[in-house]
Amino acid sequence: KGYPPLSVGSASTASLKNQLLNPADEHPGVEPPSKVIGTYWPYATTLFWYIQESMPFPHPKSLSNSETYALVAYLLMENGVTIDGEDLDEEFVLSKDNFLDIKM
Repeated sequence: KGYPPLSVGSASTASLKNQLLNPADEHPGVEPPSKVIGTYWPYATTLFWYIQESMPFPHPKSLSNSETYALVAYLLMENGVTIDGEDLDEEFVLSKDNFLDIKM
């Protein structure tokens, strides 16, 4: 069950899609994973810290603050988190000024 292991030798788009695809995407009856941003990291500050300290995997601590804010904003948008009651869109810019307004 779960995701199959990645194989280094076969890096075609089709094979990567099949290896990384959530089973719920192709099989509507399968429930998606229940751990999402708001349930796994209850505070946006913890999410920011985790990304800043541990990503990207091969080179931890190599992201700038701007890159980390952008990645956090993207993850929050994809998980339906709102800031001051507003839905995030692709144009939203997360900064230290509006960071504390996040309600997860």
